Amino acid sequence: MRALTELEEMNTEYLDKKGIQYVLVCLTQNILHHGIFDAKVALRELLQNTGVHDYSTQQPGEKISIDTHILTFQKNIEASSSMYRAGTRGDARMWFGSEIYDVAQPNDIFAIIPQEGIIYVLPISHMDVEYCCSTSLQNPVKTFFFNYSKK
Repeated sequence: MRALTELEEMNTEYLDKKGIQYVLVCLTQNILHHGIFDAKVALRELLQNTGVHDYSTQQPGEKISIDTHILTFQKNIEASSSMYRAGTRGDARMWFGSEIYDVAQPNDIFAIIPQEGIIYVLPISHMDVEYCCSTSLQNPVKTFFFNYSKK
């Protein structure tokens, strides 16, 4: 993964300060073109530890869908993430669904936050997460963090 920008660093520091469990992914041009990325160990472990998905129980060639919310300051985009195990080698793969194209540019960084059977995706390359949470304006990111802190 590429080095984080100053805004991305600020956002990850805020997530850490709030005690949010997350994994970062960088959606490269190649990933956006193919519509799939490898679910690396850290992501697989987080999904399993939060009870959202366990790749180890998934059969090769099997695709499982998980409700997903892509959160921006303006909207909560409902999507469906695909969890896939490759048929030949059984590699774990994932995709957020075509809705991600509305907010993704090549090499953008996204925070994946699994919680209570749902995957939340924050595009942290172009959004100040702390501002979203501290502004008096109601927005999907603020709502998510308010609900997250209550659990």
